[in-house]
Amino acid sequence: MKVLVCGHEHFGYVKSIARGFQQLDHVESDAFTHPYAPVRKMRTGSFLKRLWHGMETKRINRSILERVSAGEYDLVLCIEGATMLSETVSKIRRRSKIALWCLDSLRTLNLDLESLRAFTKVFFFEPTDLKVFPEGAYLPIGFDQTIYQRLNPRKFTHDLIWVGSPHKDRLPKLDRIARFAKERGREFSIYSRFYSRKEQRKELESRYPYILGAIRRNERISPTEANLLYGSSRIGINLHLDDPEHQGINPRTLEVPGAGCFLLTDYRREMGKIFDMEREVAVFHDMDEFEIKVEFYLEHEKEREEIADLGHRKVHREHTFAARCGEMLDVIAGG
Repeated sequence: MKVLVCGHEHFGYVKSIARGFQQLDHVESDAFTHPYAPVRKMRTGSFLKRLWHGMETKRINRSILERVSAGEYDLVLCIEGATMLSETVSKIRRRSKIALWCLDSLRTLNLDLESLRAFTKVFFFEPTDLKVFPEGAYLPIGFDQTIYQRLNPRKFTHDLIWVGSPHKDRLPKLDRIARFAKERGREFSIYSRFYSRKEQRKELESRYPYILGAIRRNERISPTEANLLYGSSRIGINLHLDDPEHQGINPRTLEVPGAGCFLLTDYRREMGKIFDMEREVAVFHDMDEFEIKVEFYLEHEKEREEIADLGHRKVHREHTFAARCGEMLDVIAGG
């Protein structure tokens, strides 16, 4: 079987998922990445912006069709799919099966039902999206086990670490964590791109002063770098978005334990389907509970390392991209 994975190269997921397929028996895979040019921007904004996005989106779709025509693929898997034109999906479907895996909520991706129905099968990492499109299938996020691996030996240089996207929902929590760490004498390090201009830095300083003191590198961190950072920290922190309709787990939920790091994460309903929340990860429901658990697990190394080890074993055994790709192929084969 031959598979093409295509999409905007968001945090390396397109190539990682292609590697997941390669690890399956009798599957050959290729990756095709392209710039982010969502179809919705062809219809919004000024005339010149709509014109430019229209030209860029159509160029990307032509490139995808050329790649599909040259490769003779049995399955084309689109990641997120915001750049795919409906006519492109229809043309590909005449040649092979074409699936979509939404690695973000439908409300974020702004995909309409008509475009979803053009695919052979649609997979959601966010289970609540099935309320909008019941014909789809729930497939949790995976992680790339060729990148996220335990360092040996481990040398701790951080007590607490956070790597991710600085969404506005996360800023108040990160500021509180940074203040808590400073007051308790704990080493808390943040790695993410928070600002690009002096004005943005000043605004961050005025609203969230403790965050600024915890930022070690104000830039986006690659998956390989993230693995090294998690491997150097006693506790890896994960924060989801503050939205009751977001109950799926985000990538850090798997990547942190994948790197062999102890995971302390906020609760999501789907967490219990992935982990034993008493033995494989630590979960908090509010920031008071977060602070209690940080102090406990920093003071109890044996318990912390036992949980980190069990979580690491679980995700490498059951929740890799290779495992997800196998699940996907089973669903598609079953119709």
